[in-house]
Amino acid sequence: MERDDRILVTGGCGSVGSAVVRTLSSERDIDTIYVLDQNERALFDMQREFRDDPGVEFILADVRDQDRLEQVLRDVDIVVHTAALKHVPLSEANPYEAIKTNTVGTRRLINAVEKTDVRCVLGVSTDKAAQPTSVMGATKMLAERLLTAANAESEETTYANVRLGNVLGTSGSVMRIFEEQIADGGPVTVTHPDMTRFMILVSEAARFIVSAVDRVSGGEVFVPKMDAVRIMDLADVMIERDAPADVDPADVEIDIVGIRPGERLHERLLTDTEARNAVELDESFVVTPRIEVRNELVSDGGTELTTPYHSDQANHLSLEEIGELLARAR
Repeated sequence: MERDDRILVTGGCGSVGSAVVRTLSSERDIDTIYVLDQNERALFDMQREFRDDPGVEFILADVRDQDRLEQVLRDVDIVVHTAALKHVPLSEANPYEAIKTNTVGTRRLINAVEKTDVRCVLGVSTDKAAQPTSVMGATKMLAERLLTAANAESEETTYANVRLGNVLGTSGSVMRIFEEQIADGGPVTVTHPDMTRFMILVSEAARFIVSAVDRVSGGEVFVPKMDAVRIMDLADVMIERDAPADVDPADVEIDIVGIRPGERLHERLLTDTEARNAVELDESFVVTPRIEVRNELVSDGGTELTTPYHSDQANHLSLEEIGELLARAR
């Protein structure tokens, strides 16, 4: 990433996209940041937030529209692609829309990029793309594969992916749902008492994405190391901390409602196959299709992996550590 780079963030008004924009604006000396989104109201609100920053510009567009993408990419060097439909149950109920945005939208972005001088495209994916069990996960897996294939075919542009766990505090995240339920005095709905999830703060996710742009050599999947949380523990900590003053936390009930369509009990960040092609670094894993890059990472201090990375096998935060994580998410 260089001083005169012009960076486009698709889905730039979403929780992760907007955090990437804020990180670039506050922590990097970048020529221009383009915020692309199809949500007019969200663009208006974010435009007001950055009204004193002439280096941030706003574009109303949809990643499903290739002609429009070709127009906006003419002056872009780097694309951070966060635009997606991310909610599992909504995608299960509306699979055609998830396919059109997550998979077809990524294909149209690649088509548009190949007609411009874009130097690098970094897709932002999810742990649900690893051996997917949901429509959302399957569409994001295909988006990852499309970007990897584009990297192998392109002579001018490098493509790569970042794969995140659950981003804590985003709209629709379990933290926000629990907050609303607790404020109403309960009940708090938990899908399964043994469910675990990888968790990462939105600010940490944004910094990891931005740092990955500097590390791209082509075709990688960058995965930050994340702690896992038992969802039941998260509910217990939030009830104890957030129960209204006139409500005894012991009186806030937890309802076990069952795993929803497309969900799984434990998440995974790396599949068995990916683990064999991955290198573990201090703060991340890197899956690379290129042997020479893998060898370079190993010689630089990385460790070759042989096992997958699942949330039931990862370090689980204690109740006290969950409380500290929630405090940082505020």
